[in-house]
Amino acid sequence: MEIARKTWSGHDHLQYALDEWTSNPQSHLFVIESEGRTIAFAGVKLIESGKTGWMEGLRVHPDHRRKGLGWLMTEHLVQASREMGVKRLRLTTATINEAPMRIAERLGMEQLFQLNTFWKEALRRIKWSDTSIQVEESTTGQVMEVLSSEPSLLPRGIIVHHWYAFDATERGIQKIGEFAKYWIGRRNGQPVSLSLGFKHDTAVGTEWCCTIYAANAEAFLSALSVHLDMAKSLSMSALMCVHQPEFENLYAKVKWLNERDHEIRLVLFEKCL
Repeated sequence: MEIARKTWSGHDHLQYALDEWTSNPQSHLFVIESEGRTIAFAGVKLIESGKTGWMEGLRVHPDHRRKGLGWLMTEHLVQASREMGVKRLRLTTATINEAPMRIAERLGMEQLFQLNTFWKEALRRIKWSDTSIQVEESTTGQVMEVLSSEPSLLPRGIIVHHWYAFDATERGIQKIGEFAKYWIGRRNGQPVSLSLGFKHDTAVGTEWCCTIYAANAEAFLSALSVHLDMAKSLSMSALMCVHQPEFENLYAKVKWLNERDHEIRLVLFEKCL
């Protein structure tokens, strides 16, 4: 798709996500065409049994930007979502993406929270580990027990899986568990971290994606160590890590984190319909 080749210097994930979106009955895709060419694209995916409409893939061809097409597509997504009985819309975008940030503000979406995301390649070269906290793979039932006893681990009771955000209900935890594995870190028997990870195919290889929630820096580093080991053991091309912004200061204290390849700040927006 030309619109994808001209976005993010040709590294747009849209061209690799289209197959999944077009084959998923819960994904509803819309385009604007001009002279037989797609000049704008957007979609909404129904998740959480149709309660949430996940806005994704908004793209406008560079030759047709600043004409209001992004806003036109957004208005159409909102109307289509209402007609499908969606109760709320959610959107994640990077803070550097000025157009989606403006659209979210104009739409009256509430900013729920922000998360840091970084990527690191050449994992085999990393000689580092942190076992300060015991971290073990866990079941969805154990995750629910932890969230019951330590709900403060998750901001606003929402858990992020890749780019999607689910309410941390039993159904939401089980849904994520269909694609990812969970780990719980404990100190003296008390839960201090919750993380999840899974393999994700990209244009340049398969990466290990993880999201880490931790009560302190020590718990964060121990969980990160587990996911780095997972990525290395599976010969992943890269590690992608989503985490709370308060651990950003650790980048300067751990050499390989200070040499990360790419990073963004994600924002989760929500609008009730």
